[in-house]
Amino acid sequence: MATRERGGGPGAGNDDRDVAGPAEPLAAVDDVLDSGQAGGKIIRGGAVRTASYVGGILLGLISTPFMVRHLGVVDFGRYVTVTSLIFIVSGLTEGGLTSIGVREYAVRDAAGGARLMRQLLGLRVVLSLVGVICALIWALLVGYADVVVVGTVVSGLGLLLTNYHGAFYVPLSVRLRLASLAFIDLFRQVMTAAFIIGLVIVGARLAAFFWVSVAVGVLTLLLVFGIVRGTVPFAPTFRPREWLELLRESLPFAAAMAVGVLYFRVAVILMSVVASGRETGLYGLGFRIIELVSGVPWLLISAALPVLTRAARSDAERMQYTMQRLFEVSVILGAWVALAVGLGAPFAIAVVGGSRFDDAIPVLSILGVAMIGTFLVATWSHGLLSLRRNRELLLANVIALAVGTARSEAQSRQRRPSSSSRRPTSCSSSATDRTCAPRSRWCRRSRWARPSPSCPAC
Repeated sequence: MATRERGGGPGAGNDDRDVAGPAEPLAAVDDVLDSGQAGGKIIRGGAVRTASYVGGILLGLISTPFMVRHLGVVDFGRYVTVTSLIFIVSGLTEGGLTSIGVREYAVRDAAGGARLMRQLLGLRVVLSLVGVICALIWALLVGYADVVVVGTVVSGLGLLLTNYHGAFYVPLSVRLRLASLAFIDLFRQVMTAAFIIGLVIVGARLAAFFWVSVAVGVLTLLLVFGIVRGTVPFAPTFRPREWLELLRESLPFAAAMAVGVLYFRVAVILMSVVASGRETGLYGLGFRIIELVSGVPWLLISAALPVLTRAARSDAERMQYTMQRLFEVSVILGAWVALAVGLGAPFAIAVVGGSRFDDAIPVLSILGVAMIGTFLVATWSHGLLSLRRNRELLLANVIALAVGTARSEAQSRQRRPSSSSRRPTSCSSSATDRTCAPRSRWCRRSRWARPSPSCPAC
């Protein structure tokens, strides 16, 4: 693998602004990643991204209750079914390409970085189209309602736009322009909330809400183009031979991430087929809330990936230190978030769904327990990725998918009304527990994520 050259190249210059403007010179990028400043930038950038994400959650807490109460239990269940299906497609088509891109971009020279960006753009377009077609075939085969089938197609178009502008997160992440990423994330949330509230005000039906992702995707793409203009190529390349080079390196990790997306959302998809509309809607609300919260650990840990990649290549001591600190923070924050979700479940359901969704309170409470495992999974997944131990990632997620699928299928088919709100709740949380255990074992073998006696949580 070529190392990044010191000096000029596309994107070189003296402007080091973050939210908009040209990227830093390549030498400055190297200096930041390899120096002690990287830790401070990661902490500050991670805090900014987390604050942005929390702001997005607050916006969601404003807009989602309007949509939930406007659509009702059954239509909201249909909405969650489509969004879960498209999210699975997103995981399968994205397949960890952003993380792989960050890892590869961090060690390539200017020409190699530009070539990588064109490969990523072209690959994302093709994979997105294939994924949407597969989702449409699934929707037709299982006999979804017409509005769900149409929603799958429309949301698929929004996914294509999202995957395209998502490729530009790679150079922004490597240059540690985390404030730019936070601004983009917050912009998307603001636009989404605004469109949803607007549709509720005009009394729109379910089908109209699927177009929100398309409108937001177009606006976000224009914003991203403005931020990265002049620093990276915008046009994709459609050369399968070049894609094979990238896929050969990323396929094991892509498979691991794809399976990871499946195991977390398999319960929603299976319930939409074998359970009633009310049961799907109740589970969908609890799942939607925990889905928003579960993004926090991945945002926090992903900020450290460029530094982990460098340390894994040449600095074992720094790798061990970084993973130790990430582990301790993950344990503490995971426990606090799980406790907060459990205690706040009645309030959250009352605010978002109202009295019609009271049976979803046990769903959210039990799903909240999985947040401890989610924080640890995020930490160890990025550590394994930086060490290129993709097979271990894949095996852990396959175990979780098998557990989640089996339990979702068995529990959803029981369909006892007295426990319908509780039966599905253990599926995702137990799957997270299963995937956490093997990751912990492999991390201990690597000797860079063992808990320290000084960690208060331990």
